[in-house]
Amino acid sequence: APAASLFSAGYQQYLGTTLFWDNAGDIETDYASARNNHAIDLGTNSIGSNTAANNYDCNIHGDYGTTSALLDGIVRGDNATVGSPVMMTWANGNERGGGSPTGRCGSNFHTTAPPSCAKNPIHVGATNSDGDSMTSFSSWGPCDDGRLKPIISGPGCESGYVNNEYAIYSTDLSSSYSLKCGTSMATPAVAGAATLGIEHYRDVTGNPNARPSNALMKAWLIHTVRDQGVAGPDYSYGYGQVDTLKLINLISDTTTYRGDTIAAHGEVDSFSYVIPANTGQFKVSLAWDDYAASPIISNGAAALVNNLDLEVIAPNGSTTYYPFSLDPANPERAATSSGANSLDNQEQVIIDSPTPGTWTIKVKGTSVPQAAQPYALVHTHAGTLNCGADLVTNGGFESGSTGWALSGSPTAATVVTAPAGGSGNAMLIGGNAGSNYQEYGYRTVTIPANATIAKLSFDWFMSTSESSATVPADYFLFLAYRTDFGGALLAGDLRTNAWKPNVWHNNDYVDLSQLAGQTFNLFFWSINNASAQTSFYVDNVSLVTCTENEAPQAAELALAKTAAASVVSGQPLTYTLWLTNSSSVAATGVTITDTVPAHSSLSLASLSGDASAGGTTPGSLITWSLAADLAAGQSVSRTFVVNVNSGLSGGTISNTAAAVADNAASVSSNSVNTSIIEAAALSLSKAAPAAVSPGNPLTYTLW
Repeated sequence: APAASLFSAGYQQYLGTTLFWDNAGDIETDYASARNNHAIDLGTNSIGSNTAANNYDCNIHGDYGTTSALLDGIVRGDNATVGSPVMMTWANGNERGGGSPTGRCGSNFHTTAPPSCAKNPIHVGATNSDGDSMTSFSSWGPCDDGRLKPIISGPGCESGYVNNEYAIYSTDLSSSYSLKCGTSMATPAVAGAATLGIEHYRDVTGNPNARPSNALMKAWLIHTVRDQGVAGPDYSYGYGQVDTLKLINLISDTTTYRGDTIAAHGEVDSFSYVIPANTGQFKVSLAWDDYAASPIISNGAAALVNNLDLEVIAPNGSTTYYPFSLDPANPERAATSSGANSLDNQEQVIIDSPTPGTWTIKVKGTSVPQAAQPYALVHTHAGTLNCGADLVTNGGFESGSTGWALSGSPTAATVVTAPAGGSGNAMLIGGNAGSNYQEYGYRTVTIPANATIAKLSFDWFMSTSESSATVPADYFLFLAYRTDFGGALLAGDLRTNAWKPNVWHNNDYVDLSQLAGQTFNLFFWSINNASAQTSFYVDNVSLVTCTENEAPQAAELALAKTAAASVVSGQPLTYTLWLTNSSSVAATGVTITDTVPAHSSLSLASLSGDASAGGTTPGSLITWSLAADLAAGQSVSRTFVVNVNSGLSGGTISNTAAAVADNAASVSSNSVNTSIIEAAALSLSKAAPAAVSPGNPLTYTLW
């Protein structure tokens, strides 16, 4: 967005005891000026309470405070001073790396400080840009009521293990640039992606002043991220790492998203979506900007006011798929999809290998005390994957160290029995304490040049004897390392003794697709300081590469029907059906249906060979099952004849047909109305003389 303009405002705190918790300062004034005097389209905020660093009460982590409520009202458009809705990104905070000692208020989960437990802004966590590993400082959820934070992540630092760069360039107070790290750096990156999205949306819609809603932008973003860490959304990365190219490509196709409104409590909106054969995945994302709740909510009280629920129903009409939900009591665990999500105001359903046919998407107004509630919905399907064999053999170490090189200084990594909760064996790296003790295990792999997906996954466990688990002292890394050991290509995972110990963590997605065509080492590395021992365990290492087939397209059918405008009682009536495939792909498994109309009976002799009938009386179903696909642009016709009942003195025969295909939504024809004309009641008599003489005329009389 080279022509974008920037408007900057400094925050001033007026009252209260804690930044952004019990007082919102001049946020309302600044946003009113930005929107009403400068017509801003998006507000991005690299600011937070810094609870740990400012020595505030750590118990306010996870709270929904005064500023949280204000921000929700501004984003939604309920704030009278600002006057209209505002799209907003907000830094999720750096609490895991803040304070003295480092991570004073917590070093892993439950570290989201005010005001970032607001519901509506797009909260951004920070990753390292040299491989998308999680930073050591980015605040993690959940909020006190269990809601997901952050929403997504963006690049906000560098690990230092690639090119020896430990930060990213960012603006400073001297109107220059300096090296910095933080969610304050990640948030402008996401705001930049959103700005490009706004610009492209205006191009696509042809409206130079169009503003997509904050909810629509949030739905776009969570729909297009690259999943990182635990599969699905999680309390560390949110839904995943921002992907600007995928965002723009999604916006280009206006058939993939919509905005609508639940007008009242209990209302259900339903939408049909056709899944063609050979579909690999079906994804639906929902977001809405909720009403502000009453501050200050803590101790687990729910902040959600209007609760919408997303359900996706299979073509059989009974199998229902639900959105992701996380367990705040076990925040390291992967999301499940076993029921409604009643906490968050963004939801997502992902269905792998969906059944072809017409699916139903439902948005349910489960609890809408503050109607009406607008929402945004995004829906796409993807092609199937062609995946090769796992590139890692013995990834579970059941054959000891076969296939792996275990080394270190002064001691080497080893294969041991996995800790409790693990399976079989695991690789132990970091099993000894000492100044700069380093242990590592690695193996060489080659990613095929044509791979578009390269997914590394592994399980990880950590136990530590460090006196303070909050201070990062011992480190675990995954690096894609050059085979000549000339340096790292990317740093895909970075963890410390400050992570949650003594539980297995699943890292289901380290993206190595940028290394397609390269040979390198999968390099797991630990660094222990001299103070105490931290043991890191790795198990179930897997690297799967795939190519993606194009998403199959759905066909589009159009059905027309003709018949005579009128028919005489007791006479036959012919119907002609015209079915056209107006799309660029063939329609498969095409079926046309009609019913015998009232006041008539079906002439079975009029049916073609691909037709069947459930009877001849009114209401009986007539079905044509096309033996061949209906090619793109092709039309077919079918006819049938009914005999109109005798003795009718008038009225109308109405009839509508329908058609459906395996890869096309059901369509109905126009309604054909035929007037019934009463048959005339005629009688004919004829008379003539009983005899006539030859040569004389004979007279006949008709009446």
